[in-house]
Amino acid sequence: MIDRPDRRTRRQRGKSDPIDAEAAARAVLAGTATAVPKRRDGIVESIRALRTARRGAVKARTAAINQLKALLVTGPASLREALDGRSTPALVVACARLRPDQTALADPVQGTKAALVVVASASSCWTRRSP
Repeated sequence: MIDRPDRRTRRQRGKSDPIDAEAAARAVLAGTATAVPKRRDGIVESIRALRTARRGAVKARTAAINQLKALLVTGPASLREALDGRSTPALVVACARLRPDQTALADPVQGTKAALVVVASASSCWTRRSP
């Protein structure tokens, strides 16, 4: 890990990545770079891992809800009308409860229902639950 670039050098020579890289390399070679790398243990590392997992789950939940709504927008009108006007949590629950006819998936209504069930089931595991 390298210390912050020297301000005087940056003002004199300019501010750019190549100049900063050269200054960092010179600092290492001269032995003036004395920064200690961050430790990867203890509570800070636990918090980092938990935040990373949460960030990924929120991103996946958002993607699933966006996909669910896109399927409805482009899906058959009868399905769109049946599920219209619901809040997002209610929409997820309603889509997860759909029961497509597995023998008639060539029908756009049944195919869309099957897709909605899969996406809603995936997004429902990330929905917020009240205590």
